[in-house]
Amino acid sequence: MPLPSVSYANLALLADRGCWAELLQFAGDPEAGTAQERREAAYVIALEAPVEIAAVAVDLFAQGPYYMGALWEVVAHRPWRELRQHLPHERTRHLVAHTRILCGEDLQWDADLDVGMIGAPLCLLPWEAACWNGEFDVPEYNRTSCSGTWGWRFPDALPDPIAMSPDVAVAVEHDALRELNALSTAVRAYAFRSTAWEAAAAIGWDGPDRHAGGVEFADAYKHLVHLAAGHLAYDIPTAHEGRNGEAYGRESLWRALAAMAGAAPTDFDSVNAFVQRLRCVAWAEPDPRMLYYIHLAIEDAEQSVTWVLDGQERD
Repeated sequence: MPLPSVSYANLALLADRGCWAELLQFAGDPEAGTAQERREAAYVIALEAPVEIAAVAVDLFAQGPYYMGALWEVVAHRPWRELRQHLPHERTRHLVAHTRILCGEDLQWDADLDVGMIGAPLCLLPWEAACWNGEFDVPEYNRTSCSGTWGWRFPDALPDPIAMSPDVAVAVEHDALRELNALSTAVRAYAFRSTAWEAAAAIGWDGPDRHAGGVEFADAYKHLVHLAAGHLAYDIPTAHEGRNGEAYGRESLWRALAAMAGAAPTDFDSVNAFVQRLRCVAWAEPDPRMLYYIHLAIEDAEQSVTWVLDGQERD
């Protein structure tokens, strides 16, 4: 059977026949089609082609906007041992590696990975893994869509809700506010010289029907990663456009945690100890129209500082 003409119109047919070299040439040729058509072709190649060809497609559109998702995240559904020799660009290679970590792989064995590139450990720490599900919290891609549970809705429920009462907390400047505010344009960060309960009330109380409760940081972790990955309601483009992906979310969150702890970016032991001593309070979102939201106060009694993340996205 003769080969169909190499064009966007025949993308699915060419992919079904395994014509990956021809599709790669199409994706990389600015004269062959529109940027969107070539971007979609690169996406299908990254998703389905043999790994050595899929890895080449990743670098064709390394920056957004993306067709369905970041190509380095699309290609990362394969095991790291299959991928590691085919990703020559250091930044891309480490984003793929950390996507595999979020899928559940422990890559501490790979001496070629630089822990300073992303600024997060080469495995999930116990508090990261506690509520993270690599099967659902990392998007699963197919030719026409992606699926997963990457929304940020915290707290979804409070185990022991307590009615909030108005309170006052003293706002302070803190170096970590820059990194916390950089997590997302949808959320605002604050710092207070107060307890988590006082800070939560200062920001979250607006009437007697507001409720709050003590929570574990591990419970909030996945929502913070999804937030920092750039997910907004209906995928509205944001300042994160071109940076979307769960590995970016983890990178941004670890950078913020290091700043909160006053630790060097690769001092993972200090950050881990910091997280272990945190006290957290979350308060409920009363508006059912809000699709995404985070209402979280994070207290470090050792520093006598509480940071608050507060924001929402309307349905």
